[in-house]
Amino acid sequence: PPTLTSPATNASLSTSTVTFSGTASSTLTISQDFSNATTTADINSDWSITLQGLSQGTTTISFVATSNSIQSASSSVSVFVDTVVPSISNFAVLQCSYSLRTSGCLSGSTNVSLSWTSTSTDVSYYGIAINGVVNSTTTENSTSTTIPNGSSSTLSVVAYDNTGNSATSTSQAVDVFEMPIVINEVAWAGTKT
Repeated sequence: PPTLTSPATNASLSTSTVTFSGTASSTLTISQDFSNATTTADINSDWSITLQGLSQGTTTISFVATSNSIQSASSSVSVFVDTVVPSISNFAVLQCSYSLRTSGCLSGSTNVSLSWTSTSTDVSYYGIAINGVVNSTTTENSTSTTIPNGSSSTLSVVAYDNTGNSATSTSQAVDVFEMPIVINEVAWAGTKT
């Protein structure tokens, strides 16, 4: 039977198009029970075949080698396909609920608190993105992060599932000024004006 080298059995994949490869005696024809596609092992005994349309969940595919109508025993591999992106919603920056500005979000602290929800059961972790770049991760549905004073930053959260699919939340722009109001004079005794 042909030897299977890739993908590993029980591999979790985020695509329904998978290239299977392995080794077999050169010039043998390799076929499988998923489709009518075939391939031939080359002079180095290597072969590969790309199958499209694998369904969600676990699929087991058996491969055989044939020469002059003589068919080998089969070699099988099972793969798990998950192309569904995780859900992520209700992203919020707590400081924006108490913004120092009526339009937009102005925080008086560089430390901001984030929260979100997800109905997906296969989320592996979440990435915290500042200006589109993930700079930290968590497995929780809330966290805090630090953004520079005097900056305007866009925050979002990226959910990653067990097979590598990802989804990004809506984004929130946050301006940070630790001293947004400065009092530079007090007329304690009053003035003529």
